[in-house]
Amino acid sequence: MKLFIYKAFTSLAGFLGWPLYYYHLKSRGQGESFLPRLGLKAPPAPPPGSPRVWIHGVSVGEILAAVPLVAELQKILPRSALIVSTGTETGQAVARQHFLPLGARVCYFPLDLPWAVDQALNTLKPRVFVALESEVWPNFLTAARRRGVSLALMNARLSDDSFRRYARYQKYLFDFINIFEIIAAGSREDYRRLSTLGLPASKLFLTGNLKVDALWARRQQMAPSSPPPLPDRPRRDVRLKPATCGPDRAPPSPGGTGAPGRVHPSGGGRSGARGL
Repeated sequence: MKLFIYKAFTSLAGFLGWPLYYYHLKSRGQGESFLPRLGLKAPPAPPPGSPRVWIHGVSVGEILAAVPLVAELQKILPRSALIVSTGTETGQAVARQHFLPLGARVCYFPLDLPWAVDQALNTLKPRVFVALESEVWPNFLTAARRRGVSLALMNARLSDDSFRRYARYQKYLFDFINIFEIIAAGSREDYRRLSTLGLPASKLFLTGNLKVDALWARRQQMAPSSPPPLPDRPRRDVRLKPATCGPDRAPPSPGGTGAPGRVHPSGGGRSGARGL
């Protein structure tokens, strides 16, 4: 019932609100994203390879944070087909700069409108979808799950305000967040808050903050002789095995990660404490 109401609301908003969205883009000197995000222009065909992994970050910060994640995925899954999407045009420019040379497809993420979501999923046909930070789109997630897509939320964060909102509207939001099969917290506090919301321990992992990893990787490129990280910032091992997500995994301790070989797309690196 909740999903039906949400679908009806977003459909109506899409039909009536597109002029405002168009004006919003044009007033900022943009507009390239209008047709693809509204579902009026299909994304490019996916690249060859298997499994097909779709990584989504809203804007520049999330896209830069995805750089070490993509590098790790290409080591683990050298034959995979990578898709990277953004929600903003500035993020799109950065994604093209970093990921097109790696053979990835770069596209815009659809607005959470039923027809736009269906077009994107039918065209790209991902095996795994990885959302960065707090990207929870009910139409997209439910449509992806119906198609058998494995869903993961990386760098999951809940600020004080976000945590209070989620707790207040938990009965409306919980089912949508719980669609994710893997939820990787960016810090110990985020892990605690996500656990407090009632998410199953078997879904929760503490993997650290991808943005910290990205900053560290860029620093190492600029100064390769710099000293290694301090010992109080432990490394997190990372594994991704699509379509093996399931409830038979032992829950991690709040200070640790999943055992090697379990399905959790993640960036290896140091844990960070950052809120919205």
